[in-house]
Amino acid sequence: MTKVPYVPVIPRKVASAIENLRSNGWSNGRILFCTLNDDELPKPDEIRTIADYAQFSRFDTLLAALVNRYEVEKTAEERIRELYDTYNYPQELVSYEVAGVIRKVLDILDVKIEGVNV
Repeated sequence: MTKVPYVPVIPRKVASAIENLRSNGWSNGRILFCTLNDDELPKPDEIRTIADYAQFSRFDTLLAALVNRYEVEKTAEERIRELYDTYNYPQELVSYEVAGVIRKVLDILDVKIEGVNV
């Protein structure tokens, strides 16, 4: 039986940092070495972003993201839009009322989300 590799979900900022470094020719090994190396040499902002993320018991998650692949964590706006889409059905009165409450809360907070209240 083949084991499916763990695919972690990482913050968008960390994913962008990894992609920026990779697009500039950085290997996973170089990313890890610079992330772990505490020397006083200047480091790209991307390495500082990744190092900050890898602290606090997230090092294994970083390793899995570099080796296996990763998914990018959804923003609050994306999660709200998914929730709204779940309830925005005019034919189901209770669901449609929940969608209205979501729109009203966003309006009260003065938050605009495309496809929800914009």
